[in-house]
Amino acid sequence: MRPQNTISYVRILNGIEIKFKMKKIKVLFILGMVCGVFAITTINISKNASKKSDLVYGETCPIILKKAGYYTPGKIYINGITTWASASINFDWCSGVGTLSDPYIIEDCVIDGGNSGSCIFIENSDVSFIIRNCTLFNSGNESLNAGILLNNVSNSKLLDNNCSFNLNSGIYLNNSRYNTLSGNTINNNSNNGFALSETYLELLNNSDTVRFSQYSGIYLEKSNHNNITGNSINYNFIGVLLNESNYNVIKIAENDFIGNRGALFQYNCVGNDLGYNNSTPNTPIEVVITIIIISIVIIIVVGVILQKRQKNRTIGIDQRENKKPTNP
Repeated sequence: MRPQNTISYVRILNGIEIKFKMKKIKVLFILGMVCGVFAITTINISKNASKKSDLVYGETCPIILKKAGYYTPGKIYINGITTWASASINFDWCSGVGTLSDPYIIEDCVIDGGNSGSCIFIENSDVSFIIRNCTLFNSGNESLNAGILLNNVSNSKLLDNNCSFNLNSGIYLNNSRYNTLSGNTINNNSNNGFALSETYLELLNNSDTVRFSQYSGIYLEKSNHNNITGNSINYNFIGVLLNESNYNVIKIAENDFIGNRGALFQYNCVGNDLGYNNSTPNTPIEVVITIIIISIVIIIVVGVILQKRQKNRTIGIDQRENKKPTNP
């Protein structure tokens, strides 16, 4: 017969071990949570690193945008040469005649899209024109909505515009070619910063800034022979995304990629010239997901093993006590 004090001693030791095991579970759980939080934090921590007077980051912050000028014309729609000529004659915000030496110019406009459509929509145009120094925000969330939407357009220049806080894209070019985008600020758009679809021979350069896009900073779909250099592509979900887009030049050494979850991805593409980027640091989304999944799996597996061991230990103690002889 085992002495009573020995049984009590065993129970005490087992109780201490149970508490120790439970503490181990808690510690492992906390470590797993820390790994997950760390993975997410590494993505978001740099978002507060830069604050400028023309940008406030965060859903609860007011929209503060640089004032471009004095014209508030409402949404602008241009369809072909006839509409251009009419706008140049009848509105102060448009001038020129559409030639290389005297292009049509839309400038100094502040347009609130009212969460629908595009702020400036130009289509079926091959005359020379410039859109510059405009502030365009709150365009809609449909697939082709943007601060500036160009459809079937060539020979344009989009210069020094602020296309931020739009529900889809900041600037969207569809089925267009021979256009130049330079010096534009494209921040906090709900889908893409720049989007190019079936668009060719475009030039995005000279300090276009695209930040905090919820999907990609620059998105190319079925768009070939475009040149993207000299841009700051920061804190987007994906910096640049190429989908079925070929022979584009995105010189990595000539673009700054900072704080994106993934710097550059391409799918079903050939012949793109990527070179070297100034890339500091971009966290690949696959790494983030892997860390989180591994942390969760470790927590579950260790918890199940320790719980099973504890159950078996409790059964063993009960069986030993049941076998203890009783005093006559």
